[in-house]
Amino acid sequence: MKKEELPELRKLLLNAAVFVIIMLSVDWIAGMAIKTYVSRFDIVSQSNMETAIFKKADILIFGASQAEVGLNPMIITDKTSLVAVNLAQSSSNVTYNFIILKEYLKHHKPRFLINVVTAIDLMDRPKILQVTQRLRHLYGSDAGIDSVLSAVTPKAKFSLFFSLYRYNRLLLDIIRNRKIGNVKDSFRPYAVDNGKYVDSLYNIYKGHIKEENQRALKSVASIKNEGISYTYLLKLIDLCRDEKIELFLVFCPSYHGEDLALNLTPVPEYFKRIPEDDYIHFVHVSHHKYPYLKSKLLFKDMAHMNSAGADSLSKIIASYIIREM
Repeated sequence: MKKEELPELRKLLLNAAVFVIIMLSVDWIAGMAIKTYVSRFDIVSQSNMETAIFKKADILIFGASQAEVGLNPMIITDKTSLVAVNLAQSSSNVTYNFIILKEYLKHHKPRFLINVVTAIDLMDRPKILQVTQRLRHLYGSDAGIDSVLSAVTPKAKFSLFFSLYRYNRLLLDIIRNRKIGNVKDSFRPYAVDNGKYVDSLYNIYKGHIKEENQRALKSVASIKNEGISYTYLLKLIDLCRDEKIELFLVFCPSYHGEDLALNLTPVPEYFKRIPEDDYIHFVHVSHHKYPYLKSKLLFKDMAHMNSAGADSLSKIIASYIIREM
């Protein structure tokens, strides 16, 4: 490089440095503005955690879509006389639940945690872990939360550095403009019908159910204990033990017609590897134990109950909680 070119190079580097500083400043200011607005105007995020904090819920309901449509917090509240809030999110798993509980504990300690579990709580599927990334606005607030978000977020050290990336999902919450006190929770029941739809699904897929169960058995058996989801399942359990929160790991029924053998699933067997104690309880709501739950009038589809089924299931879960009170 010629000596006379050095001033131009210095000028170019200085401009580049100023540009980077300006961009980082804009990013930080915009991120803080979003965060401050959400806090100041009592905006409820997609997680609905603010609703649980507002109600000081003693029972939190976690899980994916089966819990979202299958557990009625009003019935559980009525039966137990404890405030229950449904925080289930479709396609979420234990990594999401761990973050919500860690954050909730900063405000209130629940007595009971109901976690509807499925195979996705044991598997690191990208689409499932993407749901956990929705909570990235909590990054930087707690070492435990940061560890989960760093594990599930691609290029976390780089991407989570930027405020606009961390807080951009809160923009959607601002647009939704749901205010604390005006939002119930995540319970979204399906209407009751005559059962023809779920029966038609069963007739289409019944020939493949046993085959699917065998595949699921192999998938579950091959799960590595060092996976992200499995690791945070154990951390969630340890957190409940440490905080003396009673955790109910619930396995919901699915619709398989009159053939009870088809309702067998490897998932409960896998979870039985985890020892029960005074704070960890397994609740397998199977057709074998509750034969009336095989009725097609209680299901929207083969995996999800309708509102009538949700009412029945909620009463069953409430009875388990009452035994521990």
